[in-house]
This record gives sequence, structure tokens and C-alpha cells, in this order.
Amino acid sequence: MVKQVENVKRNTFENLEAPDYVWKSGKFIPWDKATFHISMLGWSSINMVFEGIRAYYNE
Repeated sequence: MVKQVENVKRNTFENLEAPDYVWKSGKFIPWDKATFHISMLGWSSINMVFEGIRAYYNE
């Protein structure tokens, strides 16, 4: 038999609290003032793909 647990806080994006500060360009910046260009997210993902290709290229 499985018991149902009430009022369990799940780890979902909606339940996460924003930090007070963000590390950007060598400085701590208040969360509300921090901005990042959307391409920064894309370039980091693309870099991971190419690193994976390079790692397995000679196999």
C-alpha cells in the first residue's frame, strides 16, 4: 500500500527562489539588475556539442 504524502514541496522551477546576487564578469550583481543576452545561452550549448564531437572523433 502507498501512502499519499500531503504538502510536499517538489523541486520544480516554480518553487525555486531567486538568489540575491549573480556572478557576472567577475562581479556580484543584484539578481534584479542582472541581464544576459540570449545568445550567451546558445553559445554555451553549441560549445558542449562540439566538445563532444571532438572527444569521440577518432573512435
